[in-house]
Amino acid sequence: MPVAAKLSQFINRRGILCQPVHHPRSQNFAQAIEQSNAVPELCAKCVALIDKSGPAVAVIPFLADLNLEVLNQALGRNFQLLSNDTANKLFSDCESGAFPALAMAYGLPVIIDIDMLDNETVFSASGCSSTLLKIPGAAFRIAMRGAIKGNIAVWP
Repeated sequence: MPVAAKLSQFINRRGILCQPVHHPRSQNFAQAIEQSNAVPELCAKCVALIDKSGPAVAVIPFLADLNLEVLNQALGRNFQLLSNDTANKLFSDCESGAFPALAMAYGLPVIIDIDMLDNETVFSASGCSSTLLKIPGAAFRIAMRGAIKGNIAVWP
């Protein structure tokens, strides 16, 4: 399974240009980035969230952390991080931890850190632990049109 089925259908329906980058099976996103020789600064991390209104996803730079307080203040929400087990249920056709930044393919609202939209290329998980997606910046920006945008990442 190089790309999760729902994600593949979404990519094809929307005509999103992207290239699969195959690598040895990885245990986590950090290892996938290393094994595929992707540039960590260009990688989009998917953080699953939930509050009383339902689940959502934050997309932030891989090397950054989510500023949950700023996110909640900006949106007037009370998001909490979702456990990996619960996130696996949202991304039912993805391997554990290989959650794609294009989470709207799963019907999830997406909140993206605005800095991600400046990248010339973005690497994302594909739903499979042996493939990343390399997405041209213009295609990524088009795919993220419906996402809520903000400064939600904090750099360590």
